[in-house]
Amino acid sequence: MERAKVHYEVFVRKTPAAGWTLGIATGKNRRGLDAVLGSHGLHPRFATLQTADSAPGKPNPTMIFQAMEEAGFGPENTVMIGDTVFDMAMARNAKVRGLGVSWGYHADDELIEHGAERVLANFAELLPAKSGFRLDVEIDFDTSVIGRQRKVFDLEAAAYSKEISRARTFGFMRDVEQLWKAGFALGASLDNTVAVGDDKVINPEGLRYGDEFVRHKVLDAIGDLALAGYPIIGEFRSYCGGHRMNVRILEALFADRANYAIVEAEPVYAAPRAVQMAAAAPAAFAPDVH
Repeated sequence: MERAKVHYEVFVRKTPAAGWTLGIATGKNRRGLDAVLGSHGLHPRFATLQTADSAPGKPNPTMIFQAMEEAGFGPENTVMIGDTVFDMAMARNAKVRGLGVSWGYHADDELIEHGAERVLANFAELLPAKSGFRLDVEIDFDTSVIGRQRKVFDLEAAAYSKEISRARTFGFMRDVEQLWKAGFALGASLDNTVAVGDDKVINPEGLRYGDEFVRHKVLDAIGDLALAGYPIIGEFRSYCGGHRMNVRILEALFADRANYAIVEAEPVYAAPRAVQMAAAAPAAFAPDVH
């Protein structure tokens, strides 16, 4: 669960109104799992923890059976989310729904072949923090020009000016004509856009940063989340996200007043003192599918 990720999770739906009850089914031993959860303060979020100490390994369904019994739910209200074919096979053996994730170990088609109902292509979440605003953004494009890039950035005026502000939007040459016909990207040029060809960047001067693509995604997220109307104290994370997902995070945040607090605090990136908004509870999504 490095970077606060557990790849082997059992999600048990309580009711549509109450949201989700979360559990873990993992091949790790309990001592290792407790250490990881403890280091991130995540123990309270999970109603059940199933490890290799207490059940046979995947794809044996015992861990899911034990998780359902402990949490008080049946197969009809249980979803297994994982990144391996063993997770999907375990879900199938337990007769519960299986959802794969595309940012993990096995490929999408393998997950589908072993029982995944869908494969989730991306996610975003907004987590609480004691101070500041951190963005952890990762992208993954099926081209060697971009590939997989990640940028962790603590929002601060000087750092923003130096590291983020000059990162240009980007697009693929193969899409240009179709976008123009649809009325999009009409102001795009090589002066303000990174144009990506089949195997190279088309702009004569090249890139402003080695990872300019992911830096622009950080820039996008900063702009989108500014629509909150307050500087945010929290941590934003996304994988293969975009404008739509960023806005959906704000929609989820403001859907429940318990998700945030308006606080007087030292400014994150504004003038002498500011009224700011602190994320009180995470809102996470993985809505797009392959």
